[in-house]
Parts: sequence; C-alpha cells; structure tokens
Amino acid sequence: MHLRTPVRAEPVPIASTRPAQNAPGRLIGWGTTCQDAEDDGCDPTRLRQADTVVQPLSACPAADPADRELCPGSRDGSVAAGNMDSGGPALVRERGRRAAAGVVSGPGGAKAPTLYTDVTRYTDWINDIISGTDVPPDDKIPNVEGTVGLYGGAGSVVRTAASRPTDPALMLTNGHCVDGKPPAPGSAPADQFADRDVPIADRQGYPQTTAHTSRLVYATMTGTDIALYRLEETYVAGGHIARRLGRVSRGGGPCGPVLRRSADAR
Repeated sequence: MHLRTPVRAEPVPIASTRPAQNAPGRLIGWGTTCQDAEDDGCDPTRLRQADTVVQPLSACPAADPADRELCPGSRDGSVAAGNMDSGGPALVRERGRRAAAGVVSGPGGAKAPTLYTDVTRYTDWINDIISGTDVPPDDKIPNVEGTVGLYGGAGSVVRTAASRPTDPALMLTNGHCVDGKPPAPGSAPADQFADRDVPIADRQGYPQTTAHTSRLVYATMTGTDIALYRLEETYVAGGHIARRLGRVSRGGGPCGPVLRRSADAR
C-alpha cells in the first residue's frame, strides 16, 4: 500500500537472506490474547512481542513444500502468532539491527507455530513495485451505483417503465432477505409496513447515502425468491438513485439478486 502522507519513523529493512533454522527472532503483533472474540478484554492495549526461534518447516503442519514460508515460534505453539496478528512481522537480527524476515499468513495449530510468508523471497518484486518499474495496472471497477447494502447481503434500487421521477423509489432484493421470518411456502406477503435502513452505494460501491423503506410491496419464496420494497425517498430526492437504476451488485452475500440490467419491477 502507498501511504497518503510521509511517515517519520524509520522503516524496518527486509532481511537479506532467509533465516536459518534455530535462528533467534522476535514476533510482534496486536493479536487477541484469548479466544473469546466478544470479550473486549482480549484486545491488547499495547503492542505485544515475544522472542523465539525459527523452527524447521516440518514443525508447521500446513507449511508450503516450495519453501516460501517460515515457521517461527515454539514447537508447542505456546509462543506463536494468534488471531488478529495477520500481517505482523517476524524480525531477525542482521548486522546489528532488526530486519523483517516474514509476515503472518497462517494457518497455525493448537499445538504448533503459525506460518509466516518468507518475505526475502519477494524482495525483488517489492523493490520493483516501490521503484515504479513493475507497477500492475489498476483493476477495472464496475459501476455499481444504486447497489443496496443489506445485513448479510445486497439488493438494488430499481424502477418500472412507468416510474416517474417524483415516485417513491423501489428496492429489489430476495424474499429470504425480508425482516423477520422469510415468507412461508405458498405465501406472498404484500403491502405491509416496513422500517429498515437502506445504505445506497456510489459508483465504486462505497455507501453515499441512506434511504428508508416504508412498505414491503411484495415478497415470496414460492417458485422464485424475490422481495420488493417501497422507499420513503423519491427518485428525484435520492439524486444518485435516479442516475443509475437497477444496477445490482455481482454478489455481496446470501441476500440480493445478481442482475446485469435494470429490473422491470411490476
């Protein structure tokens, strides 16, 4: 990643060679200190570190036989990277200073060290990226304006052929994405009160406004899986809603249709 502003701290250099087995090293990270992800007490309040050694790859059961990984830590896993340590460094001593030899990539084991990517294998590539001699082109980002972010999935702002700019906007998603219990087999709830926030994305998929549903127009999971909501906001009031109609995300989770064109909601 390129940082927006300069960093005053001196960066850690990349180690010049792959560390040997039993070479001393230091693991650093902000990983959780216990297994309960809901317990705020598991989050450290200061950067943690541990001194250890580099084990043979055989000590890490999931190691890559191509030798692109490192296995630092204790053999019994008591000193090892843990949850939320991903990307943290494994440092070694080189010419009197610390140097980065690996970054946490995982996986680990209950009684085994956690795997690290051997960054010394990628030094030339990293230097080429930094110098600008090998910068890959940016990925083409599809225009997803009008995509709706729902809990666990997605939907889209749509309109019918007869929709007017001042009409309340419509939002299309799946029947199993309705609030509460999904429609029972053979049922099709219609014209029901609905109250949920609808974050609407910009061209790149970032939320740029939040609309609100007013009615569940129709929903069913019989023979199909569809739900249509009416929003409080009109197409004109939404501004960006009117600019891209029927654009839907290409996935986004278990909720939300995958469409490529404006939907003709009837």
